[in-house]
Amino acid sequence: LYFDPGFVDAEQGDFRLRPDSPCIDAGLDYPDAYNSVDFAGGIRVCGRCVDLGAYESDGAPKDPHARPATTLFVDAAIGSDTNSGMEEQQPFQTIQKAIEVSVEGDEIVVADGVYTPICTLGRRIGIRSVNGADRTIIDGDGVSGCARFNGVRDSLGKSVLTGFTLRNGKSDSGAGSFGGTLNACVLSDNFGRFGGGASGSALNNCLILNNRASLYGGGSLSGTLIGCTVVGNEADHVGGGSEGGTLYNCIVWGNVCT
Repeated sequence: LYFDPGFVDAEQGDFRLRPDSPCIDAGLDYPDAYNSVDFAGGIRVCGRCVDLGAYESDGAPKDPHARPATTLFVDAAIGSDTNSGMEEQQPFQTIQKAIEVSVEGDEIVVADGVYTPICTLGRRIGIRSVNGADRTIIDGDGVSGCARFNGVRDSLGKSVLTGFTLRNGKSDSGAGSFGGTLNACVLSDNFGRFGGGASGSALNNCLILNNRASLYGGGSLSGTLIGCTVVGNEADHVGGGSEGGTLYNCIVWGNVCT
């Protein structure tokens, strides 16, 4: 390094990182980091990204008033974004509001309904529907991508979405989903230049149907697909069903590249 790494006390052999260390969140994200521990046996990724060095910092000094991880509730029919969201009888109305007040480790539980697009802000949270993709929908309305999981593509599982339909999304890349991990979701009727259905996402047991890309990857671009069905997607140049990435135990059928 060409700068002070910000050790706690290097002269005494304490190479842990101070809260102001420039090495915090400065590492290169890689999948195995999220299943490992540091030199002291602590959880390896505590912030936005893995830290440099042998020790993982727990970040900035903790707010003594910060709450522990909990469950937040969302219900489009009876909720209000002025509610606390922490009780099933006091749900938020929008998923985005729940994301904005969430902390690392929260679970957001979403009732049946049609919801506006979301951005998870790169947070390590879970968002799941109560009754599955048929009854819980995120709709881009033809003007916005449905679900964005970070400022860059993030397939490392920081944010996990389970049991939603993502439909009618429109964006430059990943109109249905951009990054993140999706389980048991339906991505349908989305349109983007790159990755009409998904871009850079980890898709598990998902249906990827009738999406379109004006360039590459009608169904998926540069994703990891496990146990998915990819049908009826279209790309104008390369990869009607999927372009790049890795597929395991998937059905890819009836896709078109014009």
